[in-house]
Amino acid sequence: MPTGPGSLRRPGQIIAKNVMTKPASSNRPQRNSNKIRRAADFNPRGPAQAKARGSSRGSGAGALKLGVLISGGGTTLENLINRIRDGRLRRATIALVISSRGNVRGVDITRQAGLPLEIIRKREHPEEAAFSDAITAALDQAGVDLAVLAGFLCFWRLPPHFEGQVLNIHPALLPAFGGKGMYGLRVHAAVLKAGQTESGCTVHLVDNQYDHGPVVAQTRVPVQPDDNPETLARRVGIAERELYPQVIQQVADNGLEWLKLRQASIDG
Repeated sequence: MPTGPGSLRRPGQIIAKNVMTKPASSNRPQRNSNKIRRAADFNPRGPAQAKARGSSRGSGAGALKLGVLISGGGTTLENLINRIRDGRLRRATIALVISSRGNVRGVDITRQAGLPLEIIRKREHPEEAAFSDAITAALDQAGVDLAVLAGFLCFWRLPPHFEGQVLNIHPALLPAFGGKGMYGLRVHAAVLKAGQTESGCTVHLVDNQYDHGPVVAQTRVPVQPDDNPETLARRVGIAERELYPQVIQQVADNGLEWLKLRQASIDG
């Protein structure tokens, strides 16, 4: 996402508890009528269990191992690297970066940070199954606990053991303005064309459909009367760089079971 200063009040942040998980039939954002909570305040298991970690993939007191998947400029990756370095994102480490392209800024950022890198190009794995298997094998080899999509533009078919352990951030209020081909400035142009007065970003669990899995958290960003796709993208990008680390921090603090409980509460 493009970066730049915001000029309006700090957007409100919500944890969406019971929201639609199916693709929207229209491009009208769906409001959540449940109580608004900040991500930093949400503790589904109570104080006695807040510090416990554990799941089928990660347990113990060590840092949460992240696998970050990118395809382009690496803005989200850079944000996570900086927050881990300066202590704003705690008990998390980037165990692997996977890029679907070799000549992008995100690869340069990864190398400059000294992080493990795998370049897995779609053209070298033309079959969907082979491409997905290559990604899964790299993440497994690195011992990744939580996979984080950060501008990853290719389809990765999740294996069963990664279900509920992959996050994505989308620059709109899902289920509206999502789906295949909806990324970057295309999303913001669609929001403006539809005449919306509000946009935002969504962190959601990934399933095997584009922008479809259960919503974990959202931040709302007002649309200004004079906005164009670039100006709206800058303000939504500011919200993204706050919300994604907040959700990852929740997983680092409460364990991967937190995501499983979030999914169960939504599905139930």
